[in-house]
Amino acid sequence: KALLPGQVQKLESNRLYAISNRLLDVPWAKLERGKSLFVGCLTEAGAAAAAVEEDEGGREDEDEMLANLLLDRLLHDKEPCSPPTDTGYPLEFEEKLARICIPGVALWEEEEEEGGRKGGSSVFGTTASIVVLVRRDGRMLFYERALEWDAARKTHVDVWSSVNRTEVKLLS
Repeated sequence: KALLPGQVQKLESNRLYAISNRLLDVPWAKLERGKSLFVGCLTEAGAAAAAVEEDEGGREDEDEMLANLLLDRLLHDKEPCSPPTDTGYPLEFEEKLARICIPGVALWEEEEEEGGRKGGSSVFGTTASIVVLVRRDGRMLFYERALEWDAARKTHVDVWSSVNRTEVKLLS
């Protein structure tokens, strides 16, 4: 059921939720693939954590390991989540749109305009990805990777940043 603006949705505990460019937990092919990748990363990170002796920051290390593993999987997954749709764009573009992480694709090239000014191209694609982990103690951990920005060229370059971590505490 879609929420109206200003409405609050109470989330169940011990349940996996996912957010994409649509509403919370809409059964969209990309969302379902992302959740599947997350469950695989949980298993892999849990096995890796069990192999390492827990130190003072053990829980933080596990969170960091899980977030890094998931961001790596999401940003480098090339599997299409659904068949290409027919929007009028070339098939190669449609196949890239079907991935979780859409590589930058030029939508159009503008022709030279009157007066010698040359137009540019519009690029569409994923520029950032965020993993949000909500801990039982009320902390929310945000891990983000973004494409690096080339200020001189005024465009993103195909290099992912290191992971930025932000933490907030939920009010009780």
